Amino acid sequence: MKSYEMVEVTQQRLVAVTCNLCGKTVPKTEPPYLDDWFAAEKTWGYGTVYDGETHSFDLCLECYQELAGHMKIRPWENEAE
Repeated sequence: MKSYEMVEVTQQRLVAVTCNLCGKTVPKTEPPYLDDWFAAEKTWGYGTVYDGETHSFDLCLECYQELAGHMKIRPWENEAE
């Protein structure tokens, strides 16, 4: 025989994204959606200066475009060989 009890579940919900480069909050549109942004996360390997640390950052569209514009090989120009 099984007995159950009611439990309340708490969930995380994204309510804001702040650009790590310029500090602006990514705007919301209606219904409350966030405009698009770039997110990166990297867990560094053994023996690196950041050994085992996980770093993450978010960029607004404008900062992503600025960063990508300075790259010798832009992300959208990568081709599989």
